[in-house]
Order: sequence, then C-alpha cells, then structure tokens
Amino acid sequence: MSNVKVKAPKKPVKPVIVVIYILLVILAVIYLAPLLWMLSVSLKDNAGVMSAPFSLPEVFHFENYAVAWTRGGYAYAYASSLIIGFGTAFSVVLLVGLAVYGLYKTDCFFKEFFKSYFVAGLAIPTFAVIVPLFFFFYKINLINTHIGMILIYIGINIPFNFTFMSAFFEGMSKE
Repeated sequence: MSNVKVKAPKKPVKPVIVVIYILLVILAVIYLAPLLWMLSVSLKDNAGVMSAPFSLPEVFHFENYAVAWTRGGYAYAYASSLIIGFGTAFSVVLLVGLAVYGLYKTDCFFKEFFKSYFVAGLAIPTFAVIVPLFFFFYKINLINTHIGMILIYIGINIPFNFTFMSAFFEGMSKE
C-alpha cells in the first residue's frame, strides 16, 4: 500500500450560489448595522452622541449601563418578572400536575370529558377574554399587582399544560 493522496476534483462554483452569498452578506450587514450602532452610541457620553453619532467612541463610558439600570428602574422590573414567572410556573405545574395525576392514576369516569374540555380551552383566543378579565380584576382591585398577573397567566397556561401533562401521564403505567 502506498501513501499516495488523491485529491478530488474541485467543482466549479455556480454563479447563483455566489449571488445568494452576496445577498446574505448584504442582509447580515443590514441586520447587524443598527445593533452595532446602538452599542457604539451606548458607550458614548452625550456630547459624543450629539457631535458624531455614527463614529466609534473615543472613550468608552461603561458607566452608562449602570446609570441606565438605576434610572430606568430595571432592578424592580427584573424582580417583578422573576416573581411573576416563578409564581406562575410553580402554580401551574403544581395545580395541573396534581389534577392530571389524580385523573390518570385513578379510574375516573370523567377523564375524557376533562381532556376534551381543556383541549377546547386551547381554541379560545386570549384576546376574547381580556376585556372581561380586566373589568373583573378592576372590581376586585387586582390591577397592577403581582397576584393579578400570576392569576391571569395561570388561567392562560392551564389548558396547554393539562393537554401536555395528560399525554405524559397517559403513557405511564399505573404502577
């Protein structure tokens, strides 16, 4: 056996492929240019932005991010998002998990009815119930509260999660 390496012949590049790659590069520049400009402007001081908005910063001002974080109230917004997200996720998994486990691990007569009921709940558009929910939550003083948001998100997420978890528990044996 010899160690002769045979090179495969190179295929010619089609002009259509070249045009496609040129268009993709142009699109990448179009999409990335505003992001890079925004990053550049965020690292300038006010005088630098007003004098030359499209140039690179001469001195990088990373303290702009700390100022924006404190003035914009992002700490409170981030904490609110965490509270609402974790509260909703925990509640939905707990409520739906217990309900589906109870339906599928016992011989419940209404199992298929509940499954059909929650699948039908997926067909109801969220926007169809927003206005009545607003007036209801307004009457019970839950507007602009974490509990109000968590309750709405629980109601919106229960049909999908019930359907998803029922498919999971249906595949498990009763043991």
